[in-house]
Parts: sequence; structure tokens; C-alpha cells
Amino acid sequence: MHSHTHIQAAHTERRTTKRTLALALAAGVALAAFFAPTAAQAHDQLIDVAIDTTDAGEASSLRLTFSDTVLQVGTEIHVSDGDGADATGGAPTFSDRDVVQPLATPLADGTYTSAWRVVSSDGHPIEGGFTFDIADGAASEIRPYSGETEADAESATDPDAASTDDGSEDSSGSPIPLPLAIGAAALVAVAVAIPLIVRMRRNASSAEGHDPRASEE
Repeated sequence: MHSHTHIQAAHTERRTTKRTLALALAAGVALAAFFAPTAAQAHDQLIDVAIDTTDAGEASSLRLTFSDTVLQVGTEIHVSDGDGADATGGAPTFSDRDVVQPLATPLADGTYTSAWRVVSSDGHPIEGGFTFDIADGAASEIRPYSGETEADAESATDPDAASTDDGSEDSSGSPIPLPLAIGAAALVAVAVAIPLIVRMRRNASSAEGHDPRASEE
């Protein structure tokens, strides 16, 4: 009778162990599937570009507004006229989600090109570019830049841009592949499940009053 009870308890323990492992693996896969897309979409986006003016209506600075506060390292904003001459008026400044690039005032009439590169709040660099015209000291609307710049930038406003809706481009490479994220999460889930299984085996052994190794012999 005792032998029958012992075998039945061993079978029950194995079924419980298998269920625990299956649940742990399922939980790991679910977590990986949930967090992997989030990591891929975490980069900040350029959401607006404006040209600040002086009281006299002359263009004085470019104001780039992002979806989050970018890091104050690695920022590069280039502005050049039609001849390629530098048209910036100093280093960029930061105010909350805005990055402000002073311009060399007054700007001569003509077409200007800007290429920007900043470090997103998640640590990944993003970049973009645009053009604008100056007429009588005042700026016209901002347009997408159709050629290559030093940053190989695309438009910050072109809805057909290949990278993102606002034209900002992630230059950090591809995100972590989903299979790799799932595998890592599964390993974590197994690591969490093992102590639970050991504790369950000990509890079952204590209840039956025998050595847990005996059920495997």
C-alpha cells in the first residue's frame, strides 16, 4: 500500500513540475513579446521645427522640439547657405524638449539647409534635415531636404520619409531581434522556476516521509 502511494505521489510531483516549467516558459515568452516592440519604438521623435525671430521680424534661431528631452551630449546642428558657408551663430542651447540653434544674424536672402543630429533620451542618436528660404530677413516655411547632408538626413516634415513620420532617422542600427529577446526571457523564467520546483519537491517529500531521491530510483 505504501509503495502504491509512493508511486502515485511521484507521478503527481512530475506532473506538477512539468506544469510549473510550462507556465514559467509561457510567462517568459509573453514578457519578451510585450517588451521587445516597446524597445524598438522608444527613440525620441522630432515633432516640430520653428524659426524664432527678432522684434524686427528677422530670423534669429532654429527651434527643434522633440517628443522627449534629448541628452545634452553629441548634439550637432549645421546650417549653411547656398554656397555651403556656415550660417550658425553659436552653440545650441537646451530648454525642456526644445533644442535651440542660434543663427548668424542678419541672414542674407537665399535658401538655407540644416542637418541635425541629437542623442535620444534612450541613448540612441537620431538625425534629420530640412531647408528654408530667407527673403527680406524673414524665413519662409520649412521644407524637407531632398538631398544628402553630412548626416545623410531626411526631412523632419515629409510624410513619405522612409524612416519615421516626422523625418527623424535612427542611426543606431536595428533593435534587439525578437527571438533573442524571447530566448533571454525564457532563460530568466526557467531560473525563476527552478527554486520553486525544488521547494515543491521538498514539500512533497516531507509529506510522504521519504528521501526525494527515492522517487527516481
